[in-house]
Order: sequence, then C-alpha cells, then structure tokens
Amino acid sequence: MIGSTSFLWTARGLVIAFTLFVSMFALDVFKAGHPLGAIVIELIIHLAPSFLLLFVLWITWTRARYAALGYLLIAGAFTIFFQTYRSMATLLLFTAPLLLTSLLFYLAAKKVSPPASA
Repeated sequence: MIGSTSFLWTARGLVIAFTLFVSMFALDVFKAGHPLGAIVIELIIHLAPSFLLLFVLWITWTRARYAALGYLLIAGAFTIFFQTYRSMATLLLFTAPLLLTSLLFYLAAKKVSPPASA
C-alpha cells in the first residue's frame, strides 16, 4: 500500500515540475531592441502564475488538506483566466496537472488524518 508521504512528495514534485513548465513560457519576453525595464516588467507579469504556484506550495508545505483546496482553486482559476476549456490539448496541459496535484494532496491528507471514531 502506498503511504501518505509518497502522495505528498509526488504532489510536491508535480507542482515544481509544472511550475518549471509554465515558467518556460516567460522566455518569450527576451527580444532584441527592448529596453531592460520593459523586459523586467514583462518577465514579472509572465511569471506571476509561477509565483502563485510556488507561494501556495510554500504556505501549505505541511498542510496537505489546504494544498488540495488551493490547487483545486488554482486549477479553476487557470481554466477560466487562461480559457483552457476551449481546447482539449490546453486543458490537458494546464488544468489536468493541477487537478492531479490537488487529488494527490487530498489522498495524502486522507491517509494522514486519524480515522473517525464511531
């Protein structure tokens, strides 16, 4: 049987890998002839979703139940804000990993919590 620590570390690793994937799209701000100030501002704007993902991971590092809720909300926000519902490919690339992360954190929380007494 898989332990709760396996779910936790898999979810954490998935968040970090997904954050790196999303951050890769910020590289398009580097264009020849643009002033450095504009590039820095665009880079911060492009990396805002990555900062959010890492901030939620940092805040909920030891609270799997809150992490499950946080990443479920972020999955919904990504779906609405980035309109990933318009294409199955974008839905699978950007929303599905967050839903899987939320599920893994939820399973880790269920394993850790003590059983309810009858």
